[in-house]
Amino acid sequence: MSEEGNLFASVRLENPSSLDKAAGLSFVLALAARDAVVASGAIPELRLKWPNDMLVGGAKIAGLLLEANTLPTGQFAVVCGVGINCAHAPDREGTLYETTSLADLGFSLEPQDLFAHLWQAFVSRLELWDQGHGMAAICAEWKRHAAGLGQTITARTGNGERRGIFRDLTPDGHLIIDTAQGRETITAADIFLG
Repeated sequence: MSEEGNLFASVRLENPSSLDKAAGLSFVLALAARDAVVASGAIPELRLKWPNDMLVGGAKIAGLLLEANTLPTGQFAVVCGVGINCAHAPDREGTLYETTSLADLGFSLEPQDLFAHLWQAFVSRLELWDQGHGMAAICAEWKRHAAGLGQTITARTGNGERRGIFRDLTPDGHLIIDTAQGRETITAADIFLG
């Protein structure tokens, strides 16, 4: 539960793409959240951390979440959710990362105003994504704002930790890192910079 003054929004999409391309929506949503903050007049140095966080100066200012389920018809739906710390940041205790808010950075934004920009940006980015067919363009744009690209990161997976240089993304958005053991592709992990 967050304090009043932050933005929490979600949208449910039915059959937005083929199932194998749906994970690309996390990149669509990340870019839309970044676009919305910038369009709102708050222009801190926003970076996108793979796979689902937005950072300012290394501190988390927004988080993204996708949740998919199968419908009774056999088709599927994806809920795309975003939380942006407008007025408050969660306590550091109990979190994996440092956190901040737009208010902490000197920007005053009302959630409803930010939401208007978010919706517009999401529709625009969704159109570019084109049911997954535009994923290359989305990945290229995401990498322009990527945190840690070309730097050493730690990827904490269910099978332990991998440390290496964040080199690139695969065409479907998986993380590519060069470790001491060679090049690896990471499909799910908590990422730590530095």
